[in-house]
Amino acid sequence: MAFRDTSILWKVAICIQALGLLLTIIGFSTNYLVLIEIGGKTANAGLWKFCDMNDKCYDTSYLKYQKYDMGWLDASKGLMAISLCAEFVTILMTSLSLLMKPTKLVPFATAATAFFSALAGIIGVAVATGELKSIFTEISKLTYDVGWSFVLFMVSQAVYIASGSIHLLDSRGMEGFRAGRGTAQGDASNRDRF
Repeated sequence: MAFRDTSILWKVAICIQALGLLLTIIGFSTNYLVLIEIGGKTANAGLWKFCDMNDKCYDTSYLKYQKYDMGWLDASKGLMAISLCAEFVTILMTSLSLLMKPTKLVPFATAATAFFSALAGIIGVAVATGELKSIFTEISKLTYDVGWSFVLFMVSQAVYIASGSIHLLDSRGMEGFRAGRGTAQGDASNRDRF
């Protein structure tokens, strides 16, 4: 199987997976999961650091030495790292499938990996954001909002849900979407299959 013989859906999936991976890396590595802006000054926090309104930044492990239970931090980092690794595996499976004879199992396995990635990532970022918001609300008695790191990470997980959905659609054998088979004959064969 060559790239030109690959379905249009499969090609779309590869492209959006690459975009999703980039967004995940940015969201995972930056420190803007939660933020607050008061009088033009901003405080922000992420998995790795939190910065106060005076632009003084601290490692999030600093909070361990305060009165806060930080077990959630390691769990969130772990889940988000698992999500990132599963995204790499999804892209690898999608890419390697170009070299293999197409089977029904490959799209299902790739879809399952994409959905698992999204699930792990959503749980990880939700726990981290919720805990950071509660800690910093307790410290400053102010309400925090989600930041752009959170938004990018959540968009990347939505992209992987879409990617998994595309793989499931492709596994249904939508021959009309196959490159070079968008003919009436290909469309007729699809109608007969469903």
